[in-house]
Amino acid sequence: MTPLAASLRAFGRETRGTVAVFVALSAATLVTVTGMSVDLVRATFAKNELQQAVDATTLAVASEQVPNTYTTDATIAAYLTPIAQGYFDANFAAGSNATSVDPISLTVNTAANTVAISVSGSMQTMMLQMINKPTVPMSAEATAERAQPGPIEMVLSLDYTWSMTDQINGEQKIVSMKRAATNLVNALMVTDDIKIGIVPFASFINIGTSYNTQSWINVPAGYDRTYSSYSCTTPITYSCNLDGVPSTCSTSVPCPGATQRFWVQRFDYQGCIISRRAGYQDNQTDPSVKYDGILMTCVPLTIRDLTARTESSNTGKALVTNKIASINPMNHGYVTETFIPSGLLWGWNMLTPEQPLDKAVSKATAEQLGLRKVLVLMTDGKNSVMVNSAGTNFTAATDATAVNKLTSDLCTNIKNDGIIIYTVNFAVADAATNSMLKNCASEPTYYYTANNADQLAAAFDRIGKSLRPVRLLQ
Repeated sequence: MTPLAASLRAFGRETRGTVAVFVALSAATLVTVTGMSVDLVRATFAKNELQQAVDATTLAVASEQVPNTYTTDATIAAYLTPIAQGYFDANFAAGSNATSVDPISLTVNTAANTVAISVSGSMQTMMLQMINKPTVPMSAEATAERAQPGPIEMVLSLDYTWSMTDQINGEQKIVSMKRAATNLVNALMVTDDIKIGIVPFASFINIGTSYNTQSWINVPAGYDRTYSSYSCTTPITYSCNLDGVPSTCSTSVPCPGATQRFWVQRFDYQGCIISRRAGYQDNQTDPSVKYDGILMTCVPLTIRDLTARTESSNTGKALVTNKIASINPMNHGYVTETFIPSGLLWGWNMLTPEQPLDKAVSKATAEQLGLRKVLVLMTDGKNSVMVNSAGTNFTAATDATAVNKLTSDLCTNIKNDGIIIYTVNFAVADAATNSMLKNCASEPTYYYTANNADQLAAAFDRIGKSLRPVRLLQ
């Protein structure tokens, strides 16, 4: 055998390197498969994160109120797109799992009352790059039914006592309240099955004079009263309480030798009303127990009964927002002190079909229609006056225990009548009042604390959104 033949035969019998070759090939395959698994797991997580962000964004943007100047699918979509992009960016961390995404795509279908969002992107791979796969594409989409709030009957019982003229961050609280309440009305009164009423309250409620002939009210006879003044006076100041807050008040005294003059002022009933007698102040039973009108300087701001947008030649919403705009506190003794029970009671009266107010639908009709009855109570102070057992005299509430109990009893009775209560505490510092308002709300999440204009706006916005539920269709 030649040397060459012997060498070839020996090479054929040698097996020591074969295992190494197979191990090397198997290891490479194993690394590739493992790498692919890692990338696929990362892609699954990234896809889930993307879908969750798109779902949350779609639900959020579907509840947004669109100004009525945007009327077509295209213009509404153009208005909502930057809002949706902001929601998406807040919900999805760009770069998570080495993911990059394109700007969202948003479409609106007003006929179907839907909004749809889709997002495309890609994830950078780690191991799949070895087989020339540097990225994995991914996408997510969702469609939500845009919120429609109705049918609803809602009353806004709004505190307009003198303390609402106090400023927070340079703006009077009354200005902040008007803006927040108006935004809520605009957000809800988008369909014809929404009715909203306004109950401005302080010490008293002014129901107007159109009910003078009704059987449930005692209208007092007018009278003349003689007053006097002086030709010269000197201003002085003194310590006082305004809406339960220690303040400095001013008055005037006659100058020495001043001439006194007299005149007669006529007092007629102007619509202000007080509570019924004890036993009937926290309920609606026995309409034969009447409300008494009062003769005094009566704040002219009247209530606005439940109003639909189609009323008065389709000016109903304007009538409601104009009523809110007309709310201005007056500094006149107890007229603008805080008596929360009045706002609750007349909000309740407005939401029930029995007298004294009768525009609301019955419980049976509400159930048939799926109609919700809602009372939103906003106050900026504690009860500062109380009513006597006859319901005819208001005095300073040096001890608010009794009037707070009356408030709580009203809250309980209203909720037991099937009415949803939201309460808004606007910078109230009194712990007892805060607890009372929290317990008054139908749910713990229906109680809001606001210490500035932005927080008040957010509270009213959340109330509106809670009444406009949205749902994902896909």
